[in-house]
Amino acid sequence: MKAARILALGVLLLLAAAPRAGAQPFKWWQDEKSKARIGLSDEQATRIEEIFQASGQKMRPLYDEFSRQDKMLSALLEKADTTEAEVVRQVDQVESLRAELGKARTMMLFRVDRVLTPEQRLRLKNLHDGREGGRGRAPSDRK
Repeated sequence: MKAARILALGVLLLLAAAPRAGAQPFKWWQDEKSKARIGLSDEQATRIEEIFQASGQKMRPLYDEFSRQDKMLSALLEKADTTEAEVVRQVDQVESLRAELGKARTMMLFRVDRVLTPEQRLRLKNLHDGREGGRGRAPSDRK
């Protein structure tokens, strides 16, 4: 169940327009400092936003169904009279939806990647690595 919650958090962070997600995720393609560091044009940023929104529209219902099925699995596991066959069927449902979400996320990232030049991909990776290692700061911001 922990892996399911981690996946769900990742999906929520990706879905900027999802009101259920609470705080908005960091949209690096709309942040002026990040755009400058990466060398992202306004046209590229617009294209990435289109990809992000289209992916979100596909992933939202998948995530909702995944969440519903995962709750059903949890309920089955808590019942004393649940059979192994019932659990196997429900696990198949949950894992199938998890795979669909993973595929949708991977395709979104692939499409975004194709908008960027090789140099921009490297700059984005460096920006991401800096955020991970420097608690939200790019490498050039660290002292």
